[in-house]
Parts: sequence; structure tokens; C-alpha cells
Amino acid sequence: MQRILMVHNRYRWFGGEDAVVDAQIDLLKRHGHEVLLHETNNADTLSMGRFALVKALLHSHWRHDRKDEFHQVIRDFKPEIVHAHNLWFNLTPSVLAASHEEGVPVVLSIHNMRLLSPCGVFLDTEGLHCKHCASGFAWRGIIRRCYHNSFFASFCAAKMSAFHRKRGTWHNNVDLFLSPSDYVKRVYADSGFPEKQIQVLPHAVADPGADVGVTFPDCRRLVYIGRFSVEKGLFCLLNAWKQVRKKYPDAELLLAGDGGLKEELMQYAEGIGVRFCGILPPEELARTIASAGALVLASECAETFGRVVIEAAACARASIVPDLGGPPELVEQGQTGFVFRHGDSENLAACIQAAFSDPEKLMQMGRAARALFERNYTEDAYYLQLLDCYQSAATYFLSR
Repeated sequence: MQRILMVHNRYRWFGGEDAVVDAQIDLLKRHGHEVLLHETNNADTLSMGRFALVKALLHSHWRHDRKDEFHQVIRDFKPEIVHAHNLWFNLTPSVLAASHEEGVPVVLSIHNMRLLSPCGVFLDTEGLHCKHCASGFAWRGIIRRCYHNSFFASFCAAKMSAFHRKRGTWHNNVDLFLSPSDYVKRVYADSGFPEKQIQVLPHAVADPGADVGVTFPDCRRLVYIGRFSVEKGLFCLLNAWKQVRKKYPDAELLLAGDGGLKEELMQYAEGIGVRFCGILPPEELARTIASAGALVLASECAETFGRVVIEAAACARASIVPDLGGPPELVEQGQTGFVFRHGDSENLAACIQAAFSDPEKLMQMGRAARALFERNYTEDAYYLQLLDCYQSAATYFLSR
């Protein structure tokens, strides 16, 4: 597979999905593949005003213009495989049909729950874990306005899911789904997706070098990396942090990222030792993680993977993660990090305090995390598995 056509729609705020796409393209190009990225960006539509947004959402289940455009992209580039990522809401799954009509096999990476749930995560409007929409038409998500608190937007997202279930898009126009975790595979298979076409392929990250985590860090420093959005549980984290600071008044929490909650979070975090770092460029990411004793995730939704946990492991740092979704699969409790009860700020505070209480043990956990990274999550291992997945998709396509 030398010629690979990547397809991706970027969100308004840069996140893990975008990082995965960028990393895949870079990895494939470094191994001599010719890769073309066909992408759109939701931020462009949002900048065009309300009418453009309403029009895009109304057609978010299928866009003939995107399909026609993709036909031409395939004819010009002549790919051997199409690897699709996020299609919401500008691209639409119509591009998958175009790929098969052009005789090109399709791999679709599952990054979230968008194909099952209007809001893309299993989180209701009250901030509680919810899977009501997983088994069929997401009518509860519409009534509860789960997508951006909008009945209209939630209806459009649910319509996309229902339309393609009925049309058979996921069975007929996708040859292989790539799931980042066993959790995601189970959820999608239980929801009616073809289990035999779902392959678990955990994400990988670039190796910053075995010496990046050798220096003794500030073990009273904790780092969070990600979007500032409601499902990330950042207010739970800050509530926990207030308790931590009572015991460790010199402790520092780094919040690296951006998002719609930034201003509110800055006000809430005032005076409790929190530093906002913005979006970190790749060259600073490893240094920032390595400067801390551990990384923390506090998501109140089921994350599909938790790529930053692997980034922390590569830097020989432990992680503290919630007991939901994919992240617990990446952490060995008490060995490479801690797993806490999601949404429980007291339990999270207890885990952070346990990490801070024994710096030598924390460093030992970081070294164990680094060993886990070297065994399972290097780019070299990922590259070979990715090529096997492409070949499996092509074989399945020819057997249809």
C-alpha cells in the first residue's frame, strides 16, 4: 500500500483526533508512502455565520457535493486505500460510498461515539455517563438536546446515525473499522456494527527518547493535556486539586490546551496553584510532561483511548485516569498509575495525594510505564500493524 488517501474533518478546537491524523500521516511519509490528506474544518463553516451552519447541519447525513468532489480526488490521486477519520459534519459518510464506487477499499478509524450518540460522547446534559443512544435511533439524545444543548443540532446528529444504519453504510461501505481500545470494539459490536470488521489498533506516539524522563521531576506537579470542554471533567479535577493543595500548598497543576470553558476555568482556578499553558507545540509536549510527576485525566465520559496517557508513558511518567472507557486499559493500578472513580473529586484527590506522598515510588511507576510503552505502543510496532490492517481491508473488499 504505497498511495494512501486520508480523509478528515477537523473540529473547531484542536484535539486528540487531529493529533492522531497528523501523526499517522507523518509516520507513513517517513516510511516512504505517498499520502494525500483531504480535509475540511468545522471552524470554516462556523465563521460563515448561522445560515451556513444550519445548512451544513441539515445535510450532515449526506452531501452530494462532497461525494462528487471526492470522486474527483480519487480519480486524480488514484489511492490504493482510503483511510477515513472524522466525517462530522462537513464531509459526511457520502465520501465512503464514493470510495467504493471508485473501487477503493475503505478503513474507518473510530475516534468517538458519534456514529451512535448525537453528542459524540456518552454524556448526558447533566454531565452523567449515559449510553441510552447506543442501541438504536438516538431519540433520547434529541429530546434531551445532548448536542450543544440544541434540539435542532441533536436531531441532525441523530439523523446522520439513523440514516446510515438504515442505509447499511457501516456494513456495505466500510471494509475495516479501527478501534483504539477493546472497550470501543465492545460498544460498537453490541450496538450492531459488524464485529468481524472491527480491529483493535491502539494508538502510538513518537518516542521522545529513553533519557527524557531520567531527570527527577517536580513530583508535586501534575499536568493535564486536552480540550477545555464539559466532558473532560475539569471542574471535578479543580475540586480535587483544592483538596490536594490543603495538604501540599506548594503543589502546581498545569492545564495545557484550549476550549470554550477556558475563561470559566481560569476564574474557578484562581489562587489554587493552577497554570494555564495554552496549546503546546509537539516539541514542548514531552518536556512539559517530563517536568511533572504525573499526568491526569478526569473525563466524565468514556474516552475511546487516552492518547496522552501513552505520551506520558513514553516520557516515563505515571498517569491518573478515570475508570471509564479506554484509559483504564492503559494503566496498571498501583504499577504504572492510578485509576479513580469517575466524577468523584474526593477519590481523585486521594489518588493525587498518594502519588505525591512517595516521590521515589512515583518515579518507579514512571519507569514501569516507560517499559509498557516500549512493549506495546511504539511507532514501529504500530506501523506494521497499520499496514496489516490496510491489507486486511483490501482483501475483504475484493471478497465482497
